[in-house]
Amino acid sequence: AFWQTDGNTAVAAGAFIGTTDGTALEVRCGNVPVFQASLAGLGTSAALCLGFSNRLAVAPGAVIGGGTDNEIGFNGYNDVLAGGLGNTLQGEAQSSVLGGGAYNMIRSNALSATLAGGLWNTIGLGVEYGVVSGGRNNSVTATNGAIGGGASNEVAGARSVVSGGSRNQALAADAAIGGGNNNVVSNGALGAFIGGGGWNACGYPQAFIGGGAQNRASGHNGVIGGGLENEVTEQLSTVGGGANNFAGGGNG
Repeated sequence: AFWQTDGNTAVAAGAFIGTTDGTALEVRCGNVPVFQASLAGLGTSAALCLGFSNRLAVAPGAVIGGGTDNEIGFNGYNDVLAGGLGNTLQGEAQSSVLGGGAYNMIRSNALSATLAGGLWNTIGLGVEYGVVSGGRNNSVTATNGAIGGGASNEVAGARSVVSGGSRNQALAADAAIGGGNNNVVSNGALGAFIGGGGWNACGYPQAFIGGGAQNRASGHNGVIGGGLENEVTEQLSTVGGGANNFAGGGNG
């Protein structure tokens, strides 16, 4: 039996195009591979690779949907790389999704990570359930960390979030930065929050800065609503706003 190039009739039930011995199946266009289906071994889930110059290692259940120069590494079980250019799911990253964009990376041993797109974004080594929605040059290096977008933002604290903006850093666990630029929640400032603005810093647990610029909350549960160059160093102290105000007598 053979498969005719001008179409077939009366195709019997169970007939197929493919292999029966575990050998990979490849379809070419212009002698360039555009579709590959492979098995790590008989009885394993198939891995599928579409697109141009994409590379798929031994990775049962993995799929590259299209694009150019994308790669899923060894043992990338059940990974999905939808398309784009130059994107990588490194070896041992598993059950993770990279949607598209260009030159994005989910690093080795990540688990159930999601990187939707953008440019030069990274989910770090061994990160579980990390999310980067888009933007560029953003990095999540902690489990359950998330970045919504923006540019050059960093989440290094577990369960922390940077929603957007640029050059913001959530370095402590359970912290959040809404946006703005150059805002920092320092390592150890558990549960601290910066709403936006610029060059604001929280240095103690549960500190809060609503916005403004160059404000410093370095007292436990200290609050600064906004304004310019305000500082709280005392536990449970508050500055509502204004400029160059100070609440403290000692670090909380």
